Amino acid sequence: MAKSLRSKTKLAARRRKAHMSHYAVADAERTARISERIMAKAAAKEDAEGDAEMEAEGDEEMKEEPKKISTSAPRGSRREEWRKSKGMEARPKLKGQNKLGRPISRHKAGKTKRRR
Repeated sequence: MAKSLRSKTKLAARRRKAHMSHYAVADAERTARISERIMAKAAAKEDAEGDAEMEAEGDEEMKEEPKKISTSAPRGSRREEWRKSKGMEARPKLKGQNKLGRPISRHKAGKTKRRR
């Protein structure tokens, strides 16, 4: 019979292979290289921040509250941005009527088409 990939024996075998294979050695070397690179960048950044802190102390007093951004209004889509760039209206005016003779609306309200 076939064994599931989640079976204990399969998981244990994969766990052993992960620590004893040559892939584990390569992974450890790669991790060491990346950590050295990150540590070097962090050390360089700390040196640059030391100079910037002196200038930043005076700026804190003059700092103002940022302008609040409203998130309740509808945001423009890429289609609307494209239409604006071409000099058109973002949302074209609706013309016409539905089957009941009423003006077309955005939400397509009215008689249901399909009963569920």
